[in-house]
Amino acid sequence: MVARARSAPVVELADAEGETSIGDAMVMMSWLGVRRQDWLGWPADFFDRDLIAFSQEKTDLPNVLPWSIVPELVERVAAAKKRRADSAVSARTSSMTGKDGPGRTL
Repeated sequence: MVARARSAPVVELADAEGETSIGDAMVMMSWLGVRRQDWLGWPADFFDRDLIAFSQEKTDLPNVLPWSIVPELVERVAAAKKRRADSAVSARTSSMTGKDGPGRTL
């Protein structure tokens, strides 16, 4: 909860500056407890299922999480998917801006 509270001002600033993908990343990382290197290679359809399964690079521990029960995360994922569809961006991986490399879109 502390990570989410600390990230809230960054999310608000990113959204206000039109950098919503940064806000998306902050919300996702604070709710799922993942670091950037954990999610950069996730497939683009990662959030198309109710349960997500992944291993964290730092611990190599498997995680299975019902992300779809977290309203804030559900809202961010839905908004990111809409932005992605509206911009006609296609990507093989799930991340945060629609470009190859760090900072692609959900």
